[in-house]
Amino acid sequence: MSKQSKLKMQFQFVYTRLNVRNFEACLYFYHELLGFDLTFVSKKDGCAELNTGTTKLALLKRNNLEDVIGRANSVSYDKSNDGIALSFQVHDLDEVCKQLKTQAIKFVTNEPLSFPEWGFRSTFCRDPEGNLLEIQQIIS
Repeated sequence: MSKQSKLKMQFQFVYTRLNVRNFEACLYFYHELLGFDLTFVSKKDGCAELNTGTTKLALLKRNNLEDVIGRANSVSYDKSNDGIALSFQVHDLDEVCKQLKTQAIKFVTNEPLSFPEWGFRSTFCRDPEGNLLEIQQIIS
């Protein structure tokens, strides 16, 4: 690719959007349980945008996406397709795990895993739609 063509296409990452069946449950999970601030919400339209601190997370009711792009276009939603995982960093992983367990959040890993060669510890859980979340803490 030539330098000239690179200058014409300048992409900026805006947010990750999850297309969800149960908009209310996911909004509760990300806003109330994880504590992300709402920057926009329309329960009537089934869409929301949340601020995670460094980037944004958007939620959209799946039916709305099909209405926008048309049902003739193929939209696939494999259950628990772990091709994408959302990763969030916290200060105290053990405390966050303890708090989430009181909210009946089920973890994929029994205990946090250590990755000293990568400089962090992490654990995994799922949101109400089955999307995989990694919660990690930097270790020194």
